[in-house]
Amino acid sequence: MMIANHTVSDRNNDGWDSPAIWNDLITNNTVQNNALGFVFDLQNFSQTTSNIPNLQTDPILHGSFGNVTSVQFNNGTSMTLNPSNNSTVKGLVYKTGASNTGNTQVIFCESNYLSGKVCALGDSSPPDDGTGDTNDNLYSSYSSAVGGSHKKLLVNAVKWLAIPGTAPKIETSSISENLSSMKIFPNPVHGNELMILTATNENTNCTLSIYSLLGQQLQTVNYVSGDSIHQQSFNVSLLNAGIYIVRLQNGNDCIIEKFVKQ
Repeated sequence: MMIANHTVSDRNNDGWDSPAIWNDLITNNTVQNNALGFVFDLQNFSQTTSNIPNLQTDPILHGSFGNVTSVQFNNGTSMTLNPSNNSTVKGLVYKTGASNTGNTQVIFCESNYLSGKVCALGDSSPPDDGTGDTNDNLYSSYSSAVGGSHKKLLVNAVKWLAIPGTAPKIETSSISENLSSMKIFPNPVHGNELMILTATNENTNCTLSIYSLLGQQLQTVNYVSGDSIHQQSFNVSLLNAGIYIVRLQNGNDCIIEKFVKQ
């Protein structure tokens, strides 16, 4: 859960505001820049918005803890989505007057990245329950504001983040719902060559990639699958000993497996 505040919110006087700190992590890291599909805007606004897209099956907006109807910001910022960087990013709450299917003026969003998930919020007041430092200016609105909608939003979001299966996950099962499959051998691999067999029940564009556990893409290959087994070899001689991830993207289907380099 990534929670930012408005611009000019430098609490410790180090020259960095919270949205700028988050943006530095998102856009300037050693794993993969701009991988989450959004950045925080440098804004400062207050408003109550009920500008929520019609996503009746979304587990955050309409989860087991209730339906989210509105959000109140007390000096917060918005976000800009970049679906070209991450196609899973989704805006869930927007500023009043914005297009709630667009990529700008988003105040709460979600996205997936490899085996993980993230939610982002542009203001710290919605989760403020009044138990912070009494010497600070608190904006307690977790339970009381907008009919308890903040609590529903945040608890639904935490549940979504915690439950496996709503984002690609690392697992040992290699059979997916649309009958795609992937086998890795040898595993562990002692030599220089890793062999991967993939199969699918339809013709589609496939991407096969190797990642580090930190999410850094190390090797990738694209091919068109047929109604048969595809054999792909990777030279892993330059990989250090450790655990790595193989990811097969087959249309809307994704399979993730692990292998060990010794």
